[in-house]
Amino acid sequence: MDDRIIGTWWLVALKNGNRYLTKANKVTSINIGFNHSPEQMRGWVGLDDYTWGTLITKEGNKKVKPEYFKGLNFPEVTYETSPIEIGKSGRIYTYDS
Repeated sequence: MDDRIIGTWWLVALKNGNRYLTKANKVTSINIGFNHSPEQMRGWVGLDDYTWGTLITKEGNKKVKPEYFKGLNFPEVTYETSPIEIGKSGRIYTYDS
């Protein structure tokens, strides 16, 4: 496992079913999808469309590829149940909007 992916992540699904991950303090639903607080990451990692994200670290910006998450089992997620927070321990948290 690549050390870059260790930590708490947010998992969302868009209306078309594509799933995305990001590291952030907060993820909010907006009328066209989701927005995240930008202090830890720029962009999203696309699990279904292979979009890369960029982690902001003390050592500099680090690209995060969807391949880093291969072999991990993610909980079922839909647009209606998004966002889901996945803690470093693997615990899953859901929030009412």
